[in-house]
Amino acid sequence: GIKAVILNLGGNILVVGSPPFQKAWTIEVSDPKNPQGILAQLKVSNASISTSSQIERSKNIKGRRIGHIFDPRSGKPVEFEGSVTVIAPTATEADALSTALLVMGPENGLTFMENRKEGAAFFLVPSRNGDWEARMSSRCAFYGMKRKFFRKEKI
Repeated sequence: GIKAVILNLGGNILVVGSPPFQKAWTIEVSDPKNPQGILAQLKVSNASISTSSQIERSKNIKGRRIGHIFDPRSGKPVEFEGSVTVIAPTATEADALSTALLVMGPENGLTFMENRKEGAAFFLVPSRNGDWEARMSSRCAFYGMKRKFFRKEKI
């Protein structure tokens, strides 16, 4: 009999229905280097959201950050230092896609998502001046993703 629920499993969120008197849940996406800093908002119902990043689960070894996600092609940790958030119909899809897209990187990952029938993805990419740059698939607009939600912050 549950018609609306949100399950937050830390990086993976499942939403069913919407809150009372609203069309969708508002999901906030945090700054990869400052989990208290919010960089984006999504409006989502009946979908799952997953974020993957190498930042939170990493170790500094000899001055180099080594993350927990490895590229199966090389056997080495993914070097991308941003994050990717995926919205997909199921939790399994969102989780698998966010990890795969992190391995692919922003350019290949967004091309991959544009060729899918469902879901959306956006990358937060560190820029040369220390700000975050957002790179989004075209379906992000469907989930209320607009550049106005992004705040420029120094890393």
